[in-house]
Amino acid sequence: MLYSLGVLYDFKRQHFERDNPGQMFPAYVTLNESACKAVRDRVSPFASMKQAITIASGLDEADIPIEPALTAAGVHPGLDILFSLDGYDTLMRMGRDDFFSHFYHLWYPVSDDMCLCDDSAEWVVFVSHIGEMYLMRAP
Repeated sequence: MLYSLGVLYDFKRQHFERDNPGQMFPAYVTLNESACKAVRDRVSPFASMKQAITIASGLDEADIPIEPALTAAGVHPGLDILFSLDGYDTLMRMGRDDFFSHFYHLWYPVSDDMCLCDDSAEWVVFVSHIGEMYLMRAP
């Protein structure tokens, strides 16, 4: 990886605060290594692009809300979203409402691929850097 996630999130935090004076970047917690491994172990059996279905596209062209695409696909996330920009090597936890409200401050088109799930680990969504959103579900 060419950057550390700490530097990445400092960069995203700076952009957010510049674009939203007086507002704080949404709170998130970085999971420890064993928690990340536990999530990886739970989703790896089904988190394959071979099993993925496209549930949205064009995210790179407009600020399209992603929550309706998940709902339309039958995905109803729990209270927190777990997300990663490095394939589940590092996972962050953020409240669902903050995540959906600030998705475009967390995911940047062209540069970021993002994986997300919730604590159930029954589904994984992959958002590609070209603006495609794919869903994979546990069998």
